[in-house]
Amino acid sequence: IEDLIELMYYTQLIDKEIELNLVGKMDFEKYNFFLKEKISSYNLDSKIHFHNLVPNSKLLEFYSNSSLFVSMSEHEGYMLPL
Repeated sequence: IEDLIELMYYTQLIDKEIELNLVGKMDFEKYNFFLKEKISSYNLDSKIHFHNLVPNSKLLEFYSNSSLFVSMSEHEGYMLPL
């Protein structure tokens, strides 16, 4: 996720309209704090949004309103989340 945050920083230099929605289980308090500090250091607080687990209807809404889907998991063996 930290790579996406850094990518957002550079993307904002080109297109300030882009936003990042991170959807999924976020239950690591120290890691969440680290991510939020990184977001603040890049001044992206209004551009990056965290959403915990959401119902399928809301997830479908995120997919429908998105231009891009990124899965950067290092923990899923064969891209099973897709």
